[in-house]
Amino acid sequence: GEVRGGGEAESSRDAHREKRRLAVQLCRQKKKSKISALRQGLEKFEAENDRLGRMVDDMHAVAKCIVATIEEHKREMRENRARVKREGDVTEGERQAQLVMDNSATKNLLLDLQSLMP
Repeated sequence: GEVRGGGEAESSRDAHREKRRLAVQLCRQKKKSKISALRQGLEKFEAENDRLGRMVDDMHAVAKCIVATIEEHKREMRENRARVKREGDVTEGERQAQLVMDNSATKNLLLDLQSLMP
């Protein structure tokens, strides 16, 4: 009777060992798939980050164009006013003509800026 009892204990130990081995294997597989999912998520995140970075760079380039355009406009306006002053006494008509020029230059500036907007 004892031998048979010993055999049963051994086979149940084997079954237990096998169960444990399968559990460990399953756990490893789960970890591997979790890691690969994390890796994929990270890659997606990095790609999105690069895309956003490029968008920011593009917007920065547009902003630089806008600033340059405005600076050029201001310089032109200053030059025009200086020219009017240099030319001596300005009549009301000349002053009005200058304002009209400034006005249309500013309108053109706004159109230029709108065309730069993404």
